[in-house]
Amino acid sequence: MNIEEPVQKVEQDKQPLYYSDWYEHAIEPEVRTLVRNLRDRGINTTCSCGHEMFVQGDIDDIQYDEWIITTTLLDMGYDDFEINYTRTIGPAANYFRFEIRIKGAQGRECKGVHEVQDQEAT
Repeated sequence: MNIEEPVQKVEQDKQPLYYSDWYEHAIEPEVRTLVRNLRDRGINTTCSCGHEMFVQGDIDDIQYDEWIITTTLLDMGYDDFEINYTRTIGPAANYFRFEIRIKGAQGRECKGVHEVQDQEAT
């Protein structure tokens, strides 16, 4: 991982060839570039949603990884976001979970799991 590598800007349409096609099918387009850039910098993302504009994941080193997450978001041009951290401590666990919420971003109506969950709640 090289933090000095430039990140891909949100407004770019073309993706570098070295990115796996997996992203095209598994990650919604609104958060795809952010997920790619975080993963390329060593941040483990576990969940994301384009209509709610969030990305979640696990990190081990809160100080270093928080710096990488924040730097990545700022380098991509995001200037209004929130990052929440939760720490889990137990006999076999000591890690942080994070959730990034992009404020003011326009996602699209979700046609996936979140829509089903929303309908069940009403």
